[in-house]
Amino acid sequence: MAMDFSFSPGAENWNFIRPFNHVVVIGCSRYEDKEAHAIPKFLMDKGYQVHCVNPNAEMIFDHPVHHSLKEVPENFFEIVVAFRPSEEVEELARQLVEAGRVPGVFWMQEGIRNEKARKLLEARGVKVVEDACIAKVWAAGNIQRDELYMRVLKISGIYAKAKGFVLNPDPVRLDQVIAGLVANEASHGYRFCPCRTITGNLEEDKPKICPCKWHVDEIERDGFCKCKLFYAPKKEG
Repeated sequence: MAMDFSFSPGAENWNFIRPFNHVVVIGCSRYEDKEAHAIPKFLMDKGYQVHCVNPNAEMIFDHPVHHSLKEVPENFFEIVVAFRPSEEVEELARQLVEAGRVPGVFWMQEGIRNEKARKLLEARGVKVVEDACIAKVWAAGNIQRDELYMRVLKISGIYAKAKGFVLNPDPVRLDQVIAGLVANEASHGYRFCPCRTITGNLEEDKPKICPCKWHVDEIERDGFCKCKLFYAPKKEG
C-alpha cells in the first residue's frame, strides 16, 4: 500500500521515540492494503525491530507473530503502537500493566484516543501519544534543515508579509509545519498542504496546495489557518 507519510500534528513527539529500537505493534495486519501493515513495514525499513501481535496470523513480514502480549519478551516493550478501536485501548493498557509489560511509549495511531488508558499508563511513567501517525512523526522528525527547508521558510515569510499575515510565532510549531511542507515537496514535487489529506492526483489536490484555498477564511475566523503556519497579526492596544 502506498502511504503518505507527510506531516501531521504531534510531530514534536519524535523526541520520545528517537531513543528506542523495539516497536511492539498490537493489531499488526498481514494484509498489505492496510495501514496496520504499511506503517509497521515503514518502521522496519527505517531500522526498527518490529514485533507483531495478532491472534489470527502466523507470519507477517516473514517473521513469526505473537498471539498475545504475554508471548512478547519483556525487553521488547520500548514502544507499543496500537491499531485497535479507541474503545478497546483501555483494556490493552490494563493487559500491559497486568502482564508487567509497561513500555516507554504507548502510541495510539490516527483517530484513536482513550483518556482512561492514557491516565492509567501515565501514572506508571509511560509517555502516551494519542491520535497521531508514528510514521508521519518519524518523517517530520528526520527532515534535514537544508537549502530546501530554508527556501520554503523564506517563501512562506514572503507570502505572509505580502498578505498582511505573520508566521506562527512559536518556533517549534513553525519548524514542524515547514518540515511537513519540505517533506511534501521532496516526495511529490510540490508543496501540498501539510494538514489535509491528499489524493495524490495533482488536479484534485490543487486546492490543498499551500497556501490552501481555505486559509484566509480560517485566519479571519480563528486568527490562524488550520496547520497554524499563518496567523493574523496581533492588534495594538
